[in-house]
Amino acid sequence: MKISYSKEADKFHSSIDLKKLKGKYHGSFRIRKGDTRIIFSIRKEDELTVFVHYIDFRGNVYK
Repeated sequence: MKISYSKEADKFHSSIDLKKLKGKYHGSFRIRKGDTRIIFSIRKEDELTVFVHYIDFRGNVYK
C-alpha cells in the first residue's frame, strides 16, 4: 500500500481527534467531533476493511 503526503492531507489529519480505545472496545478506535463519537475497527487481510460499530452522542456510545 502506497501512502502519499500532501499539505492538504496534513491539514485534514490534524483536525481529526482520533484515539485508540482500551477495555470494552480494545482494538477499536474513536473519532470525536463535538459531542458525537464514531467507534470503528480496521481489519487488513487481502483488503483494508473498516467496520463502523457506533455513531452516537458521547453519553450513549460508552454505556
